[in-house]
Amino acid sequence: MCISTSRGKKRHHHEGGSSGKSSSAKVDFHGHYKRTYEKNYSSFLSEIGVGYFLRRAALAGPAEMIIKRTAERGYKVTQSSSLMGVEVHTVEFKFESGEPFHELTQDGREVESVILIEGAKWIHKQKDPASEKKDVTIIREFSDMGCDVTFICGHIEARVFYHREED
Repeated sequence: MCISTSRGKKRHHHEGGSSGKSSSAKVDFHGHYKRTYEKNYSSFLSEIGVGYFLRRAALAGPAEMIIKRTAERGYKVTQSSSLMGVEVHTVEFKFESGEPFHELTQDGREVESVILIEGAKWIHKQKDPASEKKDVTIIREFSDMGCDVTFICGHIEARVFYHREED
């Protein structure tokens, strides 16, 4: 079973952690984020089935996440990575909090997903109908600084931080 979580732990800025406060008031998730930190992400991608060359390309260049509000409880998320200015891979999905949806994963699997928004956290569960071993849970925690994410799949744990860019 794979679980991906974002924890509310504070980390030093050089570790990519979120030193900004997360608010208990309504959180504005909308924005443009750039990956500034990752630890063990290649191992996580390998665990879920992403091939060697796509993993290398995904980690060699910048990665971005764009979140747009689509409805009162809904969002559109676009995550992309590029290498030498050329987009290598893009994953996009739309969701409403608590509503199941079909999602195409980074390695091309179609999974049943649901995202629950709880304050400044998104709890994202991906259920793979073909292999329970590739089930993933992603918890993203948003703060003034950005989005802190920890991924766990089986025994693999990875951390990623996306810094919020100015609009």
